[in-house]
Amino acid sequence: MQELTRAALDLFDETGNLDDFLQHMATRLGCLVVLWLEQSPEGAVRLLGSAGLSRTSRALPLTTQTEAGPERAQAVVHWGTVDLPYPELTTSSLTVWQFPFQLVLEGGLPSEFLLFFESSRPLFPQYFGLVKRLLRVAEKALDHRRLDARLRESEHRLSEQMLLLEYENEATLDGILIVSADGRIVSHNRRLLELWGLTPDEVRRGGSARTLLPMAAQHVREPARFFGLVRKLLSAPEGTFADALTLRDGRGLELFSAPLLDQERRVFGRGWYFRDITQRKQAEAERAGLLAREQAARQAAESARQRSSFLAEASRRLAGHLDADKALAQATALAVSFLSDWCVALLVEDDALCVRAAAHRSPEGVEQVGALRQLRVPLDVPEGAPLVAHTGRSALVRGEETTVLPLAPLGLREPAHLALLSELGVAAWLSVPLVARGRTLGVLTLVSTLGTHRWSAEDVELVENLAARMALAVDNARLYEEAQRAIRVRDEFLSVAAHELFTPLTSLRLTVQGLQRGAEAPPSPAVLRIVDRQTQKLMRLVSELLDTSQLRTGRLGLHLEDVDLGQVVREVAEQLGPELERTGTSLTLDVAPDVVGRWDRLRLEQVVQNLLSNAAKYGERKPVELRVLADAGLARLVVMDHGMGIPPEDQERIFAPFERAISSRHFGGLGLGLYIVQRIVQQLGGNIRLLSEPGQGSTFVVELPRTSLPSSREPPPEAARQLH
Repeated sequence: MQELTRAALDLFDETGNLDDFLQHMATRLGCLVVLWLEQSPEGAVRLLGSAGLSRTSRALPLTTQTEAGPERAQAVVHWGTVDLPYPELTTSSLTVWQFPFQLVLEGGLPSEFLLFFESSRPLFPQYFGLVKRLLRVAEKALDHRRLDARLRESEHRLSEQMLLLEYENEATLDGILIVSADGRIVSHNRRLLELWGLTPDEVRRGGSARTLLPMAAQHVREPARFFGLVRKLLSAPEGTFADALTLRDGRGLELFSAPLLDQERRVFGRGWYFRDITQRKQAEAERAGLLAREQAARQAAESARQRSSFLAEASRRLAGHLDADKALAQATALAVSFLSDWCVALLVEDDALCVRAAAHRSPEGVEQVGALRQLRVPLDVPEGAPLVAHTGRSALVRGEETTVLPLAPLGLREPAHLALLSELGVAAWLSVPLVARGRTLGVLTLVSTLGTHRWSAEDVELVENLAARMALAVDNARLYEEAQRAIRVRDEFLSVAAHELFTPLTSLRLTVQGLQRGAEAPPSPAVLRIVDRQTQKLMRLVSELLDTSQLRTGRLGLHLEDVDLGQVVREVAEQLGPELERTGTSLTLDVAPDVVGRWDRLRLEQVVQNLLSNAAKYGERKPVELRVLADAGLARLVVMDHGMGIPPEDQERIFAPFERAISSRHFGGLGLGLYIVQRIVQQLGGNIRLLSEPGQGSTFVVELPRTSLPSSREPPPEAARQLH
């Protein structure tokens, strides 16, 4: 039995063979056959080991009695319901010992050892107990052996997993530091050293997180914050933290620290994980920049679309009116809906800016801003709208940039006006000039009451575009008005010209008819004088029309020669003597001697004749004075009547073609005389002035250079004024 016990104990060794143990058992006990059988819950039987069976017998299948056919031999040995078809068990008389055998690591399936003896062999009962104990030893040995194998397999797998984990740790881009619960450094990877600029010797010398982490803090841009985070983590072993750090070299690290827990959720260490997020932050910054640029582009596109829509609407509204005031009202109403709280449009009129349109965002403010209409602001005010009109440049003023905001927008100074502006509210204002064809026509002023409108450079450009359209609309309205006035003047001129031409023609026709009736008698001197007078009148009318055409086209020729102005005056006075007699006008001449200059005699006669005829026509039969004066280099012709006079507002207009101070229904003429006089005098290098008051008569003063050549340039027309 000692030998069998040693054989059972040999099973502890992984080199021990179970079949050898069974063979020893069969030999020492004198067994015919030893079987180790296992049966599953489903009834399947498996031979786990044997002794005394041939290789062929071991390969035989094991079946239950229900599966056995009638041809099966009657001498088959049975194990429960299982047939044991082994030829070695065909002996007629056998004794069987059965011992249950169950290995814990085999999943708890029941098995048995069957020991077959020949019945003739004497067996001692005490051997049964010894065999039972021997099999218990074998059970323990096999369980221990398999446990040991599993342990070695687990250790091998653990080693492989640890090696794989080490490879993974080294392959990852994260720096990893593992410390035990007491703070000892358990492991780290090379990436940790690279991120923090440490060496393996420094890590080994540190030995613990409390020593190593302060060493790493030298590389952090904010060490105090890093130390605070470390203390926080060390004081809370079960805490999980995440944060971002910036190193002194500009790199960014993402920190994550979490406790290491076993299966029972007990902390046995802590993991520190560091990731370089520099590129990610750069990518995020680039992405944020791209997003910001995209949003800015979208906003710019939307703003451009809104500005385009605004200008399109402004153009549509302005195009619908040929009246300047209506066009300005439409534009200011549109401006307060998009660009300001209230606004005014001012136009240049003479020497002042006049408010022609005003609008307010709120219904309550419409009445207040309406009080500004028709206000006149002098152009010489050195700020606000007058200054913009003078410089032709836009002006933007915000509340924090000036202390004179109530005065600044419009340049108003009267206390009542300042009170009105204060009531309307002024936090910021923007004034832009209305410029068309190089002329400043007025100013558009936008006002923000609460600073809600800041007016960027794009907004200023938008307002300037609006102002350009408004100026074009005002200019078109004025051109239309001038065209209509020109049409009216033309129609009136045609009517007057027809009347003026028809009168002498009628007289001539009547005279001719009278001559025809008395054809045999010679014409009387009186009749011939009538014909001559009417013919001269026709010639004068036609001459005026021809001169006007030549003056307008710049083709009026001058034939310069030495001319005595006094002699010309006397000759014209003599020619017009009969006309003056018919009108009952007395003429007084005061002519200085030897007033000679380089002039065109015929054109100079035309000037004197037109001025003297006008004086006789409008002098109301009162005396007319005609003087010729001279000084060094200058001749002066003065024609003075004591008639009805000319109102101040008409004194400039009467020098235009087809214009007159009095309606053509009361006085004849084409309205070209003074226009021709002014242009001839200007071409001779001189000038003409008018001094007159209603009821006090009129005085025309012509000044001509005596020695200088006449001016070759055209005089600047009225429309050439800078502010109009």
